[in-house]
Amino acid sequence: MTPPDNTPRPIPLQTGRWPAVLLSLAVLVLTWFSLGAISRRDPWYRNLDMNSQNTADALALNSGLSPNLIDQPGVPMKYLLALDFRARHFLGQLPVWNLKKFGDSADPLREIPALIRAGRTHSRILVMGFILAAAALAYSVSRRPAAACLTVILLGGSSGLLFHGLLTRPELLCVGFGNVLALLCTWRGTLPGPWLRNHLWLLLAGFFGGLAALAKLPGVCYLVLGYGWCWLAALTAGKNAPVPASPRAEEDGFWRGLLPAAAAVGVLGLLFRLSALQDDELGAVAVGRLRFAAVAIGALPVLALWPGRHPVWRFLLARSRELALLGAGALASFPVGYLLLRSIQPEPAALDYIARTLHLLADPAAMVRIHAANPEVGKVFLIFVRQDAFLFLATPVLVATLLFVPRVPSRLKAFLVLLLAGGVGLTLLLSKRHFLAQYSLFAQAPFLLIWALGLHQLAEWTEQTWGPWRRRLALVAVIGVVASFLLTAHRRTHLKYTNYQDDAMLPLNNFSVTFLFDHDAHTPTYLRIMREHYGNREQFVRALEAYLANPDNRH
Repeated sequence: MTPPDNTPRPIPLQTGRWPAVLLSLAVLVLTWFSLGAISRRDPWYRNLDMNSQNTADALALNSGLSPNLIDQPGVPMKYLLALDFRARHFLGQLPVWNLKKFGDSADPLREIPALIRAGRTHSRILVMGFILAAAALAYSVSRRPAAACLTVILLGGSSGLLFHGLLTRPELLCVGFGNVLALLCTWRGTLPGPWLRNHLWLLLAGFFGGLAALAKLPGVCYLVLGYGWCWLAALTAGKNAPVPASPRAEEDGFWRGLLPAAAAVGVLGLLFRLSALQDDELGAVAVGRLRFAAVAIGALPVLALWPGRHPVWRFLLARSRELALLGAGALASFPVGYLLLRSIQPEPAALDYIARTLHLLADPAAMVRIHAANPEVGKVFLIFVRQDAFLFLATPVLVATLLFVPRVPSRLKAFLVLLLAGGVGLTLLLSKRHFLAQYSLFAQAPFLLIWALGLHQLAEWTEQTWGPWRRRLALVAVIGVVASFLLTAHRRTHLKYTNYQDDAMLPLNNFSVTFLFDHDAHTPTYLRIMREHYGNREQFVRALEAYLANPDNRH
């Protein structure tokens, strides 16, 4: 008779699925109410630079006017905020939703706090969507619910992400579209499967990359990151990767080029329309570059007609097809963006806004000289590192460790290296700017994704190689670190937010007054409304001080 085996068995990760899901939901709820608590206690006039500018621009969009540009297009953010104002007005929650209603008000100043609070709630919703999209990316990469749940938990403790839930800034959508949704679609588009499905995924990846660029100029870098993954995915595919079964599969590649050609035609059509009506706004340099990009992307699939059958040629041909699809998706975001603007604006205003946006994207030299002139890039980069020292120092160590774990798939190793390179590279790029707090999301998002995927892989490896007591000790240590990271998120976010600008004291400083009353970023209609109601700047300051003298009007 065989004696009973009393050796402890390793507990599979799947047994903790439901507790992990419940914990993730609890983190989402905690994140929502934590941001709400900070917002309720905070005066509406803190951090007025982006809050007031983007609020006024959303009102302008709803009034059929074209917003001004400073150093970022912000098209997706302002469009979504304008739709949010419309929906709230339709539901009876927001009386002022455009500049006409704003100007008709007896005291427009009293309408601004409600608009800013609505913008903060809108940003909180976007933060929730960001976290869920990142969880979807983690699940697609790992095919494990535990990795997705861990992503939710870690991002729920990201002060860089939660910081944007208290402001209306374009960086949130830039990173969400580029680092999360674009990479998610690129990952899915490089998996083995039907060519049409993969082509649509890559086209969608390029589209999200284009939206990231329309939100913030550094979003263009996410297109490079996505195309880099196409190369890494092909190089790590291994010998079992599917190949075309016959020459017929390669001949069909020409017809697969219709998607890039259609996107190129759409961009050329938009440029023709813009050149006819808004040539001065777009500029000859921008027109030439956009036309070249459209023609090049549309012509790349023609390489499929070349009769080469060498493996290297077929490899390069596949990469050129992926480049065409990503580029086509990015180009398609421009006419789609114009059509979205046309849904809430008349044609002249939509053309004017998209023309100045494309000019900034295609010919950014003047803006870069003004706004990215920091000569001490290394010094600013070290400040970034000091702000998130653990992530910047420990994340490369984690990636290096996983590279030497044989059980980790090579495809996942390559993806983690790409995330690390993207986070460090974008941080170096943004170190040329003089602002820090609002840009920490560009590094925290990819680094925390690395930790979510990496910790899950290490957990699976320890189940097979470590004894039960070592696993339990490691689990307790990880839980302790993650719990402390999560429980201190509220304090770290509040500290980052309150230290971002020291404009919560009364009377308001001149910087905040400028953004409320007479900043040149506002549309002429907004400036006229403020002058008609309050006269000059001194009279507005007196009205503002009288309004804020009542503590009930400060929150």
